Amino acid sequence: MKQVIAIALLLAAFGIVKQIFIAYESAQREERAAEHPQDQVVRPPENLPGLPVSLESSLETARNAGADGLGAFLNQYRHAIRDPRLSEIELDYVVLVSHKNPAEARHVFNTVQQRTRESSPLFARVNKLKAAYQ
Repeated sequence: MKQVIAIALLLAAFGIVKQIFIAYESAQREERAAEHPQDQVVRPPENLPGLPVSLESSLETARNAGADGLGAFLNQYRHAIRDPRLSEIELDYVVLVSHKNPAEARHVFNTVQQRTRESSPLFARVNKLKAAYQ
């Protein structure tokens, strides 16, 4: 009987240590993400419709220029880009601009959120970012 109790206690201790480790890793991951918001930018799948092929190279150049470049790209070509690709680019912009201009990030995020339906391929990403930008 003592052996069964000892094994149960060891398993319980192992489970507790494992949960603490998982919580610690999660906190570290969130801390790294907060320190480097540009790392959160997810490149859109190339098959997402809405961006004319002629603007692909301009978009890549704008992304490499950071928040200012992507903002300028959106201001210049927004009329030529359609959803869902427009929303994806705007979400990338939100993540990049959030540390410089949180009000702008919230404004752009809210406009994307209003346009995004549950059937959209971006719905999961919008929900993931919702807590940070509302």
